[in-house]
Amino acid sequence: PKPKKKKASADVKKTISRNVKIALNTLQQAIGMIEKTGTSLQQETEDLEDEYVITIRIHK
Repeated sequence: PKPKKKKASADVKKTISRNVKIALNTLQQAIGMIEKTGTSLQQETEDLEDEYVITIRIHK
């Protein structure tokens, strides 16, 4: 008998949230984690008409 083929993992689709608020929150959480390690950084977020500009400066 022929061996059965396993279904390809491509059948499982991952969905990506297009909600910008979730993306911004995720970035804020990551920045918080970096700060908890004692690493000094500066963050600036600009809310422009059609986009957010996020600048993160991590000190050496």
